[in-house]
Amino acid sequence: MTEQQLKAKIDKRQAIIDRLIERQNNDLSIYYKTDPKIEKDVYNISKEKIMSVVFKELGVNQKEVFRRNYNGKVNRVRTNATARQCYFYFVKRFSNSALKKVGRISLPNMELIYDHSTVIHALKSWQDLIDTDRTYSAAHKRIYKQLEFINKYNVS
Repeated sequence: MTEQQLKAKIDKRQAIIDRLIERQNNDLSIYYKTDPKIEKDVYNISKEKIMSVVFKELGVNQKEVFRRNYNGKVNRVRTNATARQCYFYFVKRFSNSALKKVGRISLPNMELIYDHSTVIHALKSWQDLIDTDRTYSAAHKRIYKQLEFINKYNVS
Protein backbone atom coordinates (compact mmCIF):
# COMPACT_ATOMS: atom_id res chain seq x y z
CA MET A 1 0.00 0.00 0.00
CA THR A 2 1.42 3.32 -1.01
CA GLU A 3 1.62 6.35 1.20
CA GLN A 4 -1.05 8.11 -0.86
CA GLN A 5 -3.49 5.20 -0.50
CA LEU A 6 -2.86 5.06 3.23
CA LYS A 7 -3.49 8.81 3.58
CA ALA A 8 -6.73 8.48 1.57
CA LYS A 9 -7.93 5.67 3.86
CA ILE A 10 -7.16 7.70 6.96
CA ASP A 11 -8.98 10.75 5.57
CA LYS A 12 -11.99 8.62 4.66
CA ARG A 13 -12.19 7.15 8.16
CA GLN A 14 -11.82 10.57 9.75
CA ALA A 15 -14.71 11.88 7.63
CA ILE A 16 -16.88 8.96 8.81
CA ILE A 17 -15.97 9.64 12.44
CA ASP A 18 -16.77 13.35 12.04
CA ARG A 19 -20.20 12.52 10.56
CA LEU A 20 -20.96 10.10 13.40
CA ILE A 21 -20.00 12.67 16.03
CA GLU A 22 -22.23 15.26 14.33
CA ARG A 23 -25.17 12.83 14.25
CA GLN A 24 -24.65 11.96 17.91
CA ASN A 25 -24.60 15.65 18.86
CA ASN A 26 -27.81 16.22 16.89
CA ASP A 27 -29.53 13.34 18.68
CA LEU A 28 -28.44 14.65 22.08
CA SER A 29 -29.61 18.16 21.27
CA ILE A 30 -33.20 16.93 21.19
CA TYR A 31 -33.31 16.28 24.90
CA TYR A 32 -30.20 17.71 26.53
CA LYS A 33 -29.46 21.06 24.94
CA THR A 34 -31.81 23.96 24.43
CA ASP A 35 -32.18 26.24 21.48
CA PRO A 36 -29.23 28.67 21.48
CA LYS A 37 -31.65 31.61 21.15
CA ILE A 38 -33.42 30.55 24.35
CA GLU A 39 -31.87 31.41 27.69
CA LYS A 40 -32.28 29.02 30.60
CA ASP A 41 -35.27 29.46 32.88
CA VAL A 42 -36.90 32.01 30.59
CA TYR A 43 -40.13 30.06 30.33
CA ASN A 44 -42.66 30.03 33.10
CA ILE A 45 -45.48 27.93 31.68
CA SER A 46 -47.15 25.19 33.70
CA LYS A 47 -47.38 21.62 32.46
CA GLU A 48 -51.17 21.89 32.64
CA LYS A 49 -51.19 24.92 30.33
CA ILE A 50 -48.89 23.18 27.86
CA MET A 51 -51.19 20.14 28.00
CA SER A 52 -54.29 22.20 27.24
CA VAL A 53 -52.66 24.05 24.32
CA VAL A 54 -51.20 20.87 22.77
CA PHE A 55 -54.36 18.79 23.07
CA LYS A 56 -56.60 21.60 21.84
CA GLU A 57 -54.40 22.16 18.79
CA LEU A 58 -54.20 18.45 17.99
CA GLY A 59 -57.93 17.98 18.63
CA VAL A 60 -57.68 15.19 21.18
CA ASN A 61 -59.31 14.58 24.54
CA GLN A 62 -57.04 14.58 27.61
CA LYS A 63 -58.87 11.63 29.19
CA GLU A 64 -58.48 9.54 26.03
CA VAL A 65 -54.79 10.36 25.59
CA PHE A 66 -53.87 9.13 29.07
CA ARG A 67 -56.56 6.44 29.38
CA ARG A 68 -55.44 2.99 30.46
CA ASN A 69 -57.25 -0.13 29.31
CA TYR A 70 -58.66 -2.87 31.58
CA ASN A 71 -55.25 -4.44 32.29
CA GLY A 72 -53.50 -1.12 33.00
CA LYS A 73 -51.72 -0.70 29.67
CA VAL A 74 -51.47 2.66 27.92
CA ASN A 75 -53.87 3.59 25.15
CA ARG A 76 -51.83 3.02 21.96
CA VAL A 77 -54.16 4.59 19.43
CA ARG A 78 -51.92 6.50 17.00
CA THR A 79 -53.51 9.94 17.53
CA ASN A 80 -53.23 9.55 21.30
CA ALA A 81 -49.63 8.36 21.17
CA THR A 82 -48.71 11.27 18.91
CA ALA A 83 -50.42 13.73 21.28
CA ARG A 84 -48.42 12.32 24.21
CA GLN A 85 -45.19 12.63 22.21
CA CYS A 86 -45.99 16.24 21.37
CA TYR A 87 -46.86 16.99 24.99
CA PHE A 88 -43.58 15.52 26.27
CA TYR A 89 -41.64 17.46 23.62
CA PHE A 90 -43.09 20.82 24.60
CA VAL A 91 -42.87 20.18 28.34
CA LYS A 92 -39.18 19.37 27.95
CA ARG A 93 -38.67 22.34 25.64
CA PHE A 94 -40.46 24.92 27.78
CA SER A 95 -39.74 23.71 31.30
CA ASN A 96 -36.13 22.54 31.08
CA SER A 97 -37.10 19.80 33.55
CA ALA A 98 -35.41 16.47 34.04
CA LEU A 99 -36.78 13.60 31.95
CA LYS A 100 -38.18 11.91 35.05
CA LYS A 101 -40.11 15.05 35.97
CA VAL A 102 -41.40 15.45 32.40
CA GLY A 103 -42.78 11.90 32.57
CA ARG A 104 -44.75 12.57 35.77
CA ILE A 105 -48.30 13.60 34.91
CA SER A 106 -50.83 14.65 37.53
CA LEU A 107 -54.46 14.40 36.50
CA PRO A 108 -57.49 15.04 38.74
CA ASN A 109 -58.16 11.35 39.45
CA MET A 110 -54.75 9.79 38.94
CA GLU A 111 -51.01 10.18 38.85
CA LEU A 112 -49.24 8.75 35.79
CA ILE A 113 -45.52 8.08 35.68
CA TYR A 114 -43.75 7.48 32.39
CA ASP A 115 -40.19 6.20 32.41
CA HIS A 116 -37.37 8.50 31.24
CA SER A 117 -36.75 6.18 28.29
CA THR A 118 -40.38 6.62 27.21
CA VAL A 119 -39.88 10.39 27.29
CA ILE A 120 -36.67 10.12 25.24
CA HIS A 121 -38.47 7.97 22.67
CA ALA A 122 -41.33 10.48 22.55
CA LEU A 123 -38.93 13.39 21.97
CA LYS A 124 -37.22 11.59 19.09
CA SER A 125 -40.51 10.41 17.60
CA TRP A 126 -42.04 13.89 17.64
CA GLN A 127 -38.88 15.36 16.11
CA ASP A 128 -39.06 12.74 13.33
CA LEU A 129 -42.72 13.55 12.73
CA ILE A 130 -42.17 17.29 12.40
CA ASP A 131 -39.20 16.67 10.12
CA THR A 132 -41.13 14.38 7.77
CA ASP A 133 -44.83 15.29 7.93
CA ARG A 134 -46.08 18.74 6.92
CA THR A 135 -49.28 18.40 8.96
CA TYR A 136 -47.40 17.80 12.20
CA SER A 137 -44.80 20.42 11.30
CA ALA A 138 -47.54 23.03 10.88
CA ALA A 139 -49.19 21.96 14.15
CA HIS A 140 -45.80 22.16 15.88
CA LYS A 141 -45.30 25.73 14.66
CA ARG A 142 -48.78 26.78 15.79
CA ILE A 143 -48.32 25.25 19.24
CA TYR A 144 -44.89 26.82 19.59
CA LYS A 145 -46.25 30.28 18.68
CA GLN A 146 -49.11 29.92 21.16
CA LEU A 147 -46.77 28.91 23.98
CA GLU A 148 -44.39 31.74 23.14
CA PHE A 149 -47.31 34.18 23.28
CA ILE A 150 -48.51 32.76 26.61
CA ASN A 151 -45.03 33.08 28.06
CA LYS A 152 -44.40 36.57 26.70
CA TYR A 153 -47.66 38.11 27.91
CA ASN A 154 -48.23 35.86 30.96
CA VAL A 155 -51.59 34.75 29.63
CA SER A 156 -53.21 32.16 31.86
